[in-house]
Amino acid sequence: MARFAWRTSLLPLLLPPVAVGSAIVFAALGSSVDQIQVSIVERWTPLAALVAAAVIVASESRFGVARDRSAIVMVVLPFIALAALLAVALVSPGESHIRLGWLYIAFVAVWATVSIQRLWLAATGITDRRAAMLLAVIALAVFFSLDPYHRAVQPTQSDEPHYLLITQSLVLDGDVDLANDYAGQRYRSFYEDTFPDVHAIGVGSHFYPIRDLGLPVAAVPFFAIGGRLGVMVLVSLVAAALVAQLYLLLRDLDIASRTALIATSLVALLHPVLTYASAEVEPELFAALLFVVAVRALRRGTRSSLRALAIASACAGLIGIFTTRGWFLSLGISLCIAVFAIAPRVDRFRRALAGALPFAFFVLLISTVDCLMFPFGDGSGRCYFMPSAGYFLIRDQQTVLSAGPQVGAAGLLFDRTFGLLSHSVLYVLAFAGVIPLWLRARRGHAAEVAVLAVAGGLLIAYIADIAYWWADGMPASRYLVAPLPLLAVLLALGIEALVAAWGRAGWAVVALLAIPSALVTALYTVQPVLGYDLAVHVQRTGYPGQVWAYVYEHWGIDPGLLFPSLVRPDASTPVTLAVWSVIALALVVLGATLRPGLRTAAVRGSPAPSDAG
Repeated sequence: MARFAWRTSLLPLLLPPVAVGSAIVFAALGSSVDQIQVSIVERWTPLAALVAAAVIVASESRFGVARDRSAIVMVVLPFIALAALLAVALVSPGESHIRLGWLYIAFVAVWATVSIQRLWLAATGITDRRAAMLLAVIALAVFFSLDPYHRAVQPTQSDEPHYLLITQSLVLDGDVDLANDYAGQRYRSFYEDTFPDVHAIGVGSHFYPIRDLGLPVAAVPFFAIGGRLGVMVLVSLVAAALVAQLYLLLRDLDIASRTALIATSLVALLHPVLTYASAEVEPELFAALLFVVAVRALRRGTRSSLRALAIASACAGLIGIFTTRGWFLSLGISLCIAVFAIAPRVDRFRRALAGALPFAFFVLLISTVDCLMFPFGDGSGRCYFMPSAGYFLIRDQQTVLSAGPQVGAAGLLFDRTFGLLSHSVLYVLAFAGVIPLWLRARRGHAAEVAVLAVAGGLLIAYIADIAYWWADGMPASRYLVAPLPLLAVLLALGIEALVAAWGRAGWAVVALLAIPSALVTALYTVQPVLGYDLAVHVQRTGYPGQVWAYVYEHWGIDPGLLFPSLVRPDASTPVTLAVWSVIALALVVLGATLRPGLRTAAVRGSPAPSDAG
């Protein structure tokens, strides 16, 4: 039996040879003229198979999980998914690459599920750091498997090409003067059309970027090596690091290891994280990573070390460099740093310096850069010494604040076209985590909760008051990616509340809500273009968005009708908004009533957190 178990554990090693062999046969047939279909079979599937084999076998060898029939079935599932993909490609070489893309995504999803199931079995027996690392590796493998597919099927949109243009200028010219870059054709390597507008400020004959410089600067070596795909790899690496830190944050909050594992896996592999980790070149994931690192650095509150204060301060300074909207995260983090640094009566001066200097350094750095780019036009030699070029948008009278945060808040959550819950309804369980989060603060985790609530709350409140809270032209919920650590913690606590009280029935509820979330994520993954809606189009026509239009066209149902439209209110908006508000309030109350089950000891349906790590 031991020899049989050893042999079956190595079965995934057959995935790459099977995929490569099929690719050779497919190339020999040469009957497909669809280059994307050719790439799926001949390049991306062998890559995904290699990654899958490495991840699954590594998990088997590390964990030594006991073998049984169900485990063997799980190992066989990737072969079934791969066989379906290759059979369609070989038997019907003229098949639409979209349908083949569905099978490719299914193959990736299956082996990712198998890998997470292996990690689930071992979660209570390994250290938190090892579990976080392996979960990040699984997530990274998924992101890497999807990056080349998205590079081929989805052209850059919205702000993406402008970020890449700045990076290209840094790589090829060594400067951020974009005049020659917008005037030339070098950007055709990542943007197929002619730029319809210029995202820059004219200073004499120079064009300097109005976009934040953090992402372009960080992406320089990746763009130099791999162009747009190289930058996508960088974003995937950041997203994987975010996954690891989210898991460790949940464990810091004494959430049981398996509950933390499932919650983090769902966050990582569903919209919006998967969408922005594998298909978009945007800075929000960088801000989210810096946010969670700051939260974890400050978890000891007033007992935080000088090093921890300095790390959090540096994160606060860097967030605003990556995204101007992130300055409200920075403000919340800085307020917490100030309290934690000054509250102790000992060593106040050194603690204040540790908490202030890194933040001040990065603010002065970006302000100096902006000063060099944007001098006054009066010839005085003075300049705009400020940490964000976004000032020019306000100066030119672009409306930013709408004085209607209640509409923005409802829209961020419930809107039919741009809301979070309409595209990932699983996050409705975050409402059940509100009271448990407050209870965590009373049970020794006040520091983490304070940073999460103050910084994340400030950012969400600001975004809700922005006139363009919908962040159109990009997949839904772009502006909620940066405060994601707060949402992830609430979701995990909501899941734990259900599981603590209802056991397997609680897990069933989670699975039920995860299914529609996974379907929408799959639509975004197979056809990323479905995420690019414009608010002006919705306002003029009442269009529900490309996702729901596609679902209605192909399946004859319109789930979007279950959600209100805050961008273009209609007769159904008050009713549907009231229904979802009642559901949210009911879940908050449910989280409060289930609070006796939230304790660090073992609870039904969820093992106790291990002390390892």
